[in-house]
Amino acid sequence: ILSERLTKACPISNRQRGFRRAVGCSKNLKVLQILMKHAKSEHHALGVIFIDLEKAFDTMSHSHILLTLKQIGLD
Repeated sequence: ILSERLTKACPISNRQRGFRRAVGCSKNLKVLQILMKHAKSEHHALGVIFIDLEKAFDTMSHSHILLTLKQIGLD
């Protein structure tokens, strides 16, 4: 229920892979492979950053999260 309400209030880009039902990381790996191959063939530099957001919400103020959700119309 919460996922549906959040999706309506804050539409998720089709590029978003995390936190979506039935979408794994295999597509992200394929995109990365394509980008790496293209950069190599064109002799372009490619910077890649991996960010681990595990337990990201545990470190945020829950009252701030609730306030933000309320401000965008989710309560």
